[in-house]
Amino acid sequence: MQAKKANSTNQYILAGVLVSAALTGVIGLTAANLSGFQIVGNTDIAFAYPWRLAEPNAAARLTAWAGYLLHNI
Repeated sequence: MQAKKANSTNQYILAGVLVSAALTGVIGLTAANLSGFQIVGNTDIAFAYPWRLAEPNAAARLTAWAGYLLHNI
């Protein structure tokens, strides 16, 4: 019973590592696209979020709130 539980736990850990690696790869491949955004606001203030869009649209708001809610869940 103990070995079966450990094997199941190892599978969950492996799946988590693989998903994390895949998402890291996607971010690495698409990171160059971030240079197209205009930086607004003072970048000298901590936590001022200088990467925010100058004029956020509906898609920007939707993805920001969806990520926030998913993170909290």
